[in-house]
Amino acid sequence: MLDEARSHVLEDISKSIYALDTDASNPAVIESNLEFMHGLAKAGMPRLILKELVQSKADLVEIAARSYEHVNHFTKVVLVDNANTNGYRLTLHVWTRAQAEEAQKEELIHDHRFSFWSHIVCGNMRSENFHEAEEPSYERKDFRRYIYRPTQTGNIHSCEFDANAQLIREPDKIVPQGDVYYLSYTTTHRVVFPTEHPCLCTLVLRGPRERNHCFTYNTFYPKRGMDSSVPMMSPRELKDKLEFVLECIQ
Repeated sequence: MLDEARSHVLEDISKSIYALDTDASNPAVIESNLEFMHGLAKAGMPRLILKELVQSKADLVEIAARSYEHVNHFTKVVLVDNANTNGYRLTLHVWTRAQAEEAQKEELIHDHRFSFWSHIVCGNMRSENFHEAEEPSYERKDFRRYIYRPTQTGNIHSCEFDANAQLIREPDKIVPQGDVYYLSYTTTHRVVFPTEHPCLCTLVLRGPRERNHCFTYNTFYPKRGMDSSVPMMSPRELKDKLEFVLECIQ
């Protein structure tokens, strides 16, 4: 039965996150944040967080109100929020095998406004990486590049057409379950949906904002651009998702 108790684990982690050095481009800070995420992983914190949350009505209500199904076809659960854009927050990202076939047809290649430090809680993470070609070529696929600007809550955003572009594929990055990795905000990539595991789940430390917009590349958005709005999750939807992830990592 759900009770009103709050997650003590998440409360303690929040204090540590708010105290992190915000000089996110400093190599020493990048390494320190990797160690911080390694520490959470070694202590089994992802599982502990999930177990506490599914039993806390108060936390489910609060966290569901800031969590949503992202337009890039993954669930974003905001565990530790931070209204200060020069601070960190902690999120859980979940991609499911059930979405793979249809979602992978949409390119949705992108970079970010923030850098990330991520622990692979479940599944193996494969990222297809790219960079823009300096000169056009008939041999390369043509994309439209859009300026992506989300709102403070993230579930509402605009994509404004910016330019035509061609992308050059780089070697994929593969991170196995249990590992931790760093992703610079300048990296252009897309995550490959899981096909072997029921889900891919990452615990993500999002760094301070390093620019006000990012870019997304695809071939199916209208050239004029588009706006998108998705609803926040209900506490029931959030609980079901968290229980699904718990089943996957047992």
